[in-house]
Amino acid sequence: MRTTWILMWAVLLAGFASPALAAGNSPTAGDYSITIAGSYKGSGTATVTDDRLNISLSVTDEQSHKGELVVSDLEIKDNHFSGQGTVLGKTMTLQGRVDPPDTQDNTPRTARLVGTFTVKDGTHGRIAGGHGNKVGHPTHKTSGAATGPLHSTSAAREP
Repeated sequence: MRTTWILMWAVLLAGFASPALAAGNSPTAGDYSITIAGSYKGSGTATVTDDRLNISLSVTDEQSHKGELVVSDLEIKDNHFSGQGTVLGKTMTLQGRVDPPDTQDNTPRTARLVGTFTVKDGTHGRIAGGHGNKVGHPTHKTSGAATGPLHSTSAAREP
């Protein structure tokens, strides 16, 4: 009888733990506040698991057309990703990386996501964001003014 109760509790606890395990133990796993710039503008959230990237956010192009930028279940291998998604219904090619935080000197202090995408019509854009950051808030120590969710110490130096 005692063995039965132990097994029942183990199964029950495993069910509650599985969502936490799905997020993974990777220092790069979680939500990223991201900004899109270039031929398209927008901001929102990307989600990274141990080996997948998902993005879905509203964007506006240079002619003020509004739509979605969507990347679904893109594989991340050795912190790099490459594949296809859509922007305003057009197929785009995306490549980039997810960098873990630096444990040595804390630059960057949080994981970051960067990428470039292109569309066959010649439009393009950049994606950049930080793990758990609010868009527009600095995440790194700088010697100058903060410039957004991601900036390096060299990019923010005073002249």
